[in-house]
Amino acid sequence: MPITHLLARSILMELEQDPAKNFIEEEKLVLIDTDAGTDDAWAIFMCLAAHHDPKIPLKVVGLTCVTGNTAVDNVTVNVTRTLQTVGEANIPIFRGSESALVFAYDIGDDPYHGKDGFGDANLPPVQPTLEAEHAVNGIIQLAELYKGNLTILALGPLTNLATAVRLKPEIKHWIKDLYILGGNHSGK
Repeated sequence: MPITHLLARSILMELEQDPAKNFIEEEKLVLIDTDAGTDDAWAIFMCLAAHHDPKIPLKVVGLTCVTGNTAVDNVTVNVTRTLQTVGEANIPIFRGSESALVFAYDIGDDPYHGKDGFGDANLPPVQPTLEAEHAVNGIIQLAELYKGNLTILALGPLTNLATAVRLKPEIKHWIKDLYILGGNHSGK
């Protein structure tokens, strides 16, 4: 089941438990941590559709970028392109970790999402619009700002999140929900 469906399901389960809840007051504040290949772009599009729908209590408060499907600089371009596609210019984007913490990440010679993460489609150049802070600091700042109310949707490697927790362990208690898109293709 796609991770965005799990998030929507969580909201619906809350509604079923208490149909009288006013969800406008209890909207999900979502930080998306992504390695922005084509799969993540679709997840971001779905979250942005919810973000713009007044009937859905979801607000995307930031996107953090990490190396994974492609290099982090490609990820920042892909995230910027995704936001520009829907005319969204007010959600902060943070550039994050370039490498893994433990093992080197190798996307191989023929990466699934192409070398640029978007299928090597030769799209027009886009200048990323980034916050000055590193993604790790962005995670810490947003977790503190929305203490107890922040949902993190982790679509890529967990390097940014792991580093943020290492630097400021108390953020573990400030995050309301954490959804992780995790997988393995080689059984290791």
